[in-house]
Amino acid sequence: MLGIFDQKHALVVHRDITMLSAFQNAFARRGFAVIAARDLPTALLALTQHHFDAALISADLAESGDGFPLAGIVQRIFPEARVCVASHTVDVPDLLSAINSGVHKLVDVHSGDADFLVASALTAVPPSGNAA
Repeated sequence: MLGIFDQKHALVVHRDITMLSAFQNAFARRGFAVIAARDLPTALLALTQHHFDAALISADLAESGDGFPLAGIVQRIFPEARVCVASHTVDVPDLLSAINSGVHKLVDVHSGDADFLVASALTAVPPSGNAA
């Protein structure tokens, strides 16, 4: 049995409650304690209260592309975390936003169900290059 300090934590940020719940459940099935947020202020508050081992963040929270800077912040605060951005359109502007924000994993939300996307997020290699 894992102790409270042994359990891994994931941050899931998505404005759609159905997607948020699906991602939350997919992480929970993998043994993560999940902190869910539907907006940027709630996600930023969570960053001050928890340590995260993984994060799956929607590219579009309040505005188009505003999830990329948040993902970059998560990656800088928790350099060993697996951080991924889920986007509805993986195109050149999204790729540039990901690169400019320091995001190392970008997935198309249409590429699979929540379990597939969470598994994809967990394969993101932290910037240090160390696999956890």
